[in-house]
Amino acid sequence: MLITVDFGSNMEKLYSKEYLLDFLFNASSLLQNEHPNIKLELYSPTLDINKPLLASIYIEVSKGVKVVRDDTEYEYEIGWELQNLWKNYTKKNPIQ
Repeated sequence: MLITVDFGSNMEKLYSKEYLLDFLFNASSLLQNEHPNIKLELYSPTLDINKPLLASIYIEVSKGVKVVRDDTEYEYEIGWELQNLWKNYTKKNPIQ
């Protein structure tokens, strides 16, 4: 299951693309036990529109998590898990 993660513009100003990609890689690894088929991908305006997406998740530090597409409980669960993983990741890996 492919889920795109769109970080808010404020986050893209604060964190490098590499930092955000590293977070997604770590989050995918941690989510594999509960969601074995999950694949997180960084949102891009040039994303292939033919790729099947289950959901897009928008993350903004000040606003929390918003699921943009399918609003089923499953996507909300992953969204909130991502928000918690983000908090833990930034504590363990502060930006320099």
